[in-house]
Amino acid sequence: MTPPPKPPPADGADPTDITATDVMWGLIYTHDRANSNTEEIEDAQATLGALVELLVSRGVITEDDLEAARKVAGDRVRERFVRRGMAVVRQEFDVSKYEWPPGEPIDCDARIHLCKAACCRFLVALSTEDVKEGILRWETHQPYALAKQADGSCVHMEAGTCRCKVYEARPVPCRAYDCRNDHRIWVDFEKRIPNPLIDDPDWPDNVDAVVRREADPAP
Repeated sequence: MTPPPKPPPADGADPTDITATDVMWGLIYTHDRANSNTEEIEDAQATLGALVELLVSRGVITEDDLEAARKVAGDRVRERFVRRGMAVVRQEFDVSKYEWPPGEPIDCDARIHLCKAACCRFLVALSTEDVKEGILRWETHQPYALAKQADGSCVHMEAGTCRCKVYEARPVPCRAYDCRNDHRIWVDFEKRIPNPLIDDPDWPDNVDAVVRREADPAP
């Protein structure tokens, strides 16, 4: 369907006002681009699939080697897209978050002055249930990642107390998370020794960088 032409603005009207016609044209453009991109992706997938079949059939590569390499490359691409805000971040679960089984309790109140609720700075992907519910805010530039404040903490974290202001509606990743064995937060959970890198603005990337250097030290 072709929308009617946009009429000229009425006297005194703001020419920058967005009308229903503007929205319709925008949707048509978006859908046309999405359809074109889908066709190009389908063609690329068909070509790549044919090449893979030829390489496997001729013994150049094995299916196991291909699958292992594909997983590594896929993880690398997804990580790059997420970091650049180019990917839609969403997680789906078999049950409602309100039916998610509770884990072993952690004495957060006694530890929060040490860990400073560092887990509330992780990237959290919301589910369709979260989005439809409309309680949790998500980043418009990176749908559907849980929104963050300027300091990187969750937008729903209360300043000063570090308490969750939407605790009953928190998403599954928050409900399921267990920090006990997370080296990014604790050097020793039982002894209540937090990771000293928590206060670094680059946390948790800085922790992963240290782990990689220790695992593969430069000569």
